Amino acid sequence: MSDPTTPHLYRLPRNARRIVAAGLDLRQLIILCIGGSVFAGFTMTGSPFGVVLGAMLLVIAAVLTFVKFQGQRLHAWAPRLAGFALQRARNQHVYEALPGSGGFTEHVELPGALYGVSVSAVIAGEHTTRPIEVDGSGPIGVITDKGGRDSTSYTIVIEVASPAVLLADVATRNGYAAAWQDLLDRVGRHDSSIAQLGIVEITAPDAARCNWFASNYAAIESDDAGRSEASWHYRAMLATASNEPVHRMFVTVTVTDRSSRQSRRSIGGTATDVLISEGHEIVAALRRMEIVVVGWLSPEGIGRLIRGSYDPDEHLSTLPTDPNMIGPMGARNGWSYYVHDNSVSCTLWVAQLPSDLVECTLLAELMLLQGVNRRVSFAYQPVPTELARRQIRSQRAADEDPRTDEADPTRRLQATDTARFAQDLAAGATAHRAACYVSVTASTIDELNAHVGELRRTAAAMGISLQVAYGTQDTAFSWTLPIGRGV
Repeated sequence: MSDPTTPHLYRLPRNARRIVAAGLDLRQLIILCIGGSVFAGFTMTGSPFGVVLGAMLLVIAAVLTFVKFQGQRLHAWAPRLAGFALQRARNQHVYEALPGSGGFTEHVELPGALYGVSVSAVIAGEHTTRPIEVDGSGPIGVITDKGGRDSTSYTIVIEVASPAVLLADVATRNGYAAAWQDLLDRVGRHDSSIAQLGIVEITAPDAARCNWFASNYAAIESDDAGRSEASWHYRAMLATASNEPVHRMFVTVTVTDRSSRQSRRSIGGTATDVLISEGHEIVAALRRMEIVVVGWLSPEGIGRLIRGSYDPDEHLSTLPTDPNMIGPMGARNGWSYYVHDNSVSCTLWVAQLPSDLVECTLLAELMLLQGVNRRVSFAYQPVPTELARRQIRSQRAADEDPRTDEADPTRRLQATDTARFAQDLAAGATAHRAACYVSVTASTIDELNAHVGELRRTAAAMGISLQVAYGTQDTAFSWTLPIGRGV
């Protein structure tokens, strides 16, 4: 029996390439084959110029395959560069809100990153028009996303009170981590219709509090008594208190037409009926974990939450009440930043996690960094067991390839991860794809760069590699919103 006073340690999965042969993945093999074929074709012509040109193309293919920049091989940068250049050529990197058929008071056309996203009330069943209510608190909002790769997705947002994990004793931490693992296993069951489970933590200044402190600060400044020592201390207190952030945490539950197909066939109803049923089970599981469930967000609550992410300086009460007016009034996508309304943001993604054993509070420490306006988004997507087993067999075959270097530390870590993954799968655990993104928002570029640098240094000290989502800042920004995207 494990000691309740000893913290449980976990080895987090590392991003591993799907090796096909000779330590290379499929894209690397394709690039080398193309370069080799072009070189062979030019060589067969017998022309000295053709041989030189073919050799140059082969060298370029080798550089794209093996050389790394910012932790990624150069061939992985090609889609980003092409997409960013195409966006610039079409002038799609600049967005200005355009009114819909009813003008700005009814609807605003959304930017390309939010293409296909709409917010509405969940309707109870196919033949009724009454919105579903929870505990008499009003209708539940559902986010419909028709811009996905596979099928239309439907997402509900549940606000929870962020637990003080770092302040809890060791036994409570261990139990909390085990409960989350049970919840993820429940999501990955074969009879579950959940396509993705997300967690979004938002740390931002309270606009109402900042406005109140700012008005009082201005009143003191204009008063003759403002020159006294007591008023100086009062002004210092106002300046400090107005910077205190507000932490909010949300759990998103997403189903798609495809993932809910079996449930709809067996119990009837629509995908939103399945979504509400799954949402009730998630809420029950959260309450068993002693997490306080604040409530299910209404359509207006979802609209204000997303709109407030684009304009964090706007007070909540002045945001539009129309749930479909969720986008920015103006935006511009840059290579390493995203300008929206009166703010500028930079979105980073977790490129690599520590290879050593860590406690379950690792990411909680990153989320409590003070003085940074940010959103941290975690997305978990269940993987079918048979697909996970095929991935294990493929990775084991690559690890046993005699042409790879046995002394390579990366190969040893991948072999360890594969063995542990196989053991967990055999013990009944479910497989998941996971992704983590962090959006940092500031008022100026200089302030943003300072906050991003501080965040990356803090993450590096914990063994976490944060990389900027170069060229895709507008899309990556939407991955940190509670709309069911990110994997």
